[in-house]
Amino acid sequence: MTDGDVAAIIAVSDFHMTVGRDPRTGLVDRRESFDHDAAFARFLAAMREQAAADGRPWRLLILGDLFDFLRVGDAISGDVADQPDNSERAALAKLERIAAGHGVAFAALGAFAAAGCPIDLVAGNHDIELTRPAVQARLRDLIGRAAGDTAAGRLIRVHPWIFSVPGLLYAEHGQQYHDLNSFPALLRSSAGGPGAPIEPPLGSFWETYRIGLAQSLAGAHEVKPRGVLRMLGRSTVVAGAARRHLTFAGHLVRDLAGRRSRRQAARRAAYRRQVLADHADAIGLPLRTLGRIDQTAEAAARALPGRIVRSLLGARIPRRRGRARSAAEPVPYLARAALTIHHLLQADGLDVPYYLFGHTHRADQRPLLGGSDSPQYLNTGSWGDASRAASSGAGVFPYVQIRPASAGAPAVASLLVWTDDEERQRPLRAADDAAD
Repeated sequence: MTDGDVAAIIAVSDFHMTVGRDPRTGLVDRRESFDHDAAFARFLAAMREQAAADGRPWRLLILGDLFDFLRVGDAISGDVADQPDNSERAALAKLERIAAGHGVAFAALGAFAAAGCPIDLVAGNHDIELTRPAVQARLRDLIGRAAGDTAAGRLIRVHPWIFSVPGLLYAEHGQQYHDLNSFPALLRSSAGGPGAPIEPPLGSFWETYRIGLAQSLAGAHEVKPRGVLRMLGRSTVVAGAARRHLTFAGHLVRDLAGRRSRRQAARRAAYRRQVLADHADAIGLPLRTLGRIDQTAEAAARALPGRIVRSLLGARIPRRRGRARSAAEPVPYLARAALTIHHLLQADGLDVPYYLFGHTHRADQRPLLGGSDSPQYLNTGSWGDASRAASSGAGVFPYVQIRPASAGAPAVASLLVWTDDEERQRPLRAADDAAD
């Protein structure tokens, strides 16, 4: 099937599924962000109906962090380890637990694929384990089994970094341009064998560190960044979690020291020569262009030490009285990255009208340049924010819909929401954006 056979592309991201509900108690796991399986199933059923009305399949694009492997704890104790374990063995075990807790969502995905609608999953920083071929194979099997149609897995593809449709769409999760979560060798695990290592970014160690501190507080959901600083001043907590503090401090020092080192620059250059070349054709971009996009990600990662210093200094400099904040809304960093990528693609005659990302949990649509024909930046927002459903009753969930050009009509991209209480879609409103 080619993308010309697809009537529409619908894109979602950032569900952050963990282990769902405990089958014995019916309670949602304390680290679960996604308790919307039934809403998601109704959404996909409605999309299947629209595809049938169009007479052509719709493509589902999941732009990263469908799962949250970092938050899946031990099967016996439920606790998360001190540092990320993204080995193949651990990833397969975690995927089984996620599937067991989200059977309705897995079945809905399988039914969507069984209806002839392809599904593309892009790996995010919380489910980077999807880059492992064995994990991909098991995911297809679990989705097919949940839907009662093992053949459904044939229409499910996993993309370790970039999903693109020539002339229409460039998409990725977006963590590569977030200094804390950028992977220095993102594609290495998918290029290697079962034992190929995944080098986690500092953000993954930060996540397990915060979860570990929460576990020290008798099962708290999580410790917010500012809460970590408050906890460091409480001697009883510091004494009880000294090992966690020292472990993370070691990762922090090594990471920051290596970001601008010659050794790291040489490793990144070797990665571009040895690994990116094998993926360029699969992604559909020239190696030169892909290498320049990776250099953009590298530049973002190198900015973290300076950002930390500025943040610490800024916390010590009080704001002058009467000094007004800038009225201009800052451009999101992913929109800036999208503009850079647009210029790189444009230089090779490969630019597209739509640049789509997830990761930030902020649904958004804005022009990258001036003029009515400007390429657009879109963000799918998040389905994994449990507070949204609690505040709005049945839930309002964002997604992007892109209809390719057909029969003389131009391509159109829309930022929409699924309102589950009414079981219908509508345009995103300012109030929805505030909730997101």
